[in-house]
Amino acid sequence: MNLLPDLFSFAYVPGWYCQLDELAGLALPEPWRFRNPDYYTKNADTPILERYIHSIFKKQVIDFNEERNPEKAADYLHVENEFVCFHTGLYTRRYKAIYGCFDRNKRQASTSTRTS
Repeated sequence: MNLLPDLFSFAYVPGWYCQLDELAGLALPEPWRFRNPDYYTKNADTPILERYIHSIFKKQVIDFNEERNPEKAADYLHVENEFVCFHTGLYTRRYKAIYGCFDRNKRQASTSTRTS
């Protein structure tokens, strides 16, 4: 199975900005906003975290799609039914790994058959 590397093309993410705020509160403290932004963004509170999650999801999907060994592909993403789970690279204050879990976006053709 090939997955689309764009998070919103793949996943249904309701309340995206609220979920980012929740994630920022769960993760080890980081400066998730720019001190002096060059331009206005819809997400003024956690724009760095937003970019990071999009980037890490894309990287892991690309690695997953390129891996021919299914056991090694599972090191990048866990795909089951209509869901995908991945390690965000973030940790809680108690150093527990934080994973993202997304439901497939059913409004688009977000998965296709994997070719060998």
